[in-house]
Amino acid sequence: MSNVVVVVMRYFGGIKLGYDGLVKAYGDAASLVIENAGVVEVYETERFEVAFPYTYC
Repeated sequence: MSNVVVVVMRYFGGIKLGYDGLVKAYGDAASLVIENAGVVEVYETERFEVAFPYTYC
């Protein structure tokens, strides 16, 4: 994989996890996302428009 960003957001549920707990929670969440992600091929494209007078038809 390349050019990948994983964002994990945790809502505080009243339980303090501490540093080690947060690292484990965020790491586990990111690992699950990466394991279950599908692969998509992205092709670089460029959009352009060609216009010419009606008399050329």
